[in-house]
Amino acid sequence: MDERYLLPCPCGRQVPVTRRQAGETVRCACGELLEVPTLLRLRSLPRAAEPAPAAPSGAAWGLRHRLWLLGTVIFVLAAVPIVVLVLRFPSPPQKVSPPPEQIRERYRAYSAVETWVRWHQLKRSDVNAIFVHDQLGFKEAVRAHDELSFKFQLGIAVLSLFCALGVALVIAGSLKKPPGP
Repeated sequence: MDERYLLPCPCGRQVPVTRRQAGETVRCACGELLEVPTLLRLRSLPRAAEPAPAAPSGAAWGLRHRLWLLGTVIFVLAAVPIVVLVLRFPSPPQKVSPPPEQIRERYRAYSAVETWVRWHQLKRSDVNAIFVHDQLGFKEAVRAHDELSFKFQLGIAVLSLFCALGVALVIAGSLKKPPGP
């Protein structure tokens, strides 16, 4: 930092000047024009006290800024997985009857004993017994879907609580009064 010297004014005040101003004219607060002496004479003037370092003007982060940042980070880190979970939420299994050619292929693959058992089931008009195996598979798929849906919903609920926490922190930061001068 450039050294500062005190140039006396006839009004009694002392005007701080730097070496760079040597040979120039400066104005005192009273309005008097003062000629700054040359470097040689300037060094004979009393030196000015070093000014206190200025406090940072709003550059420091206060509690409210920290709350805003923390709340925003928590909200974003919870909201992104919620969106992913919602987009990847499993659809329920559909009970779809297979096309006729697939049914024909399945029955062609039966052994003689299986064909005989199926024929007797049809003869007794117990058509539902033929599809018991398919129904059990569908019920298992529905149960697995219900379990997976519960896990997805639980994850979304927990992440929603974190989103709410993030929003609460942002609101708390907004309600916190800024430090006054």
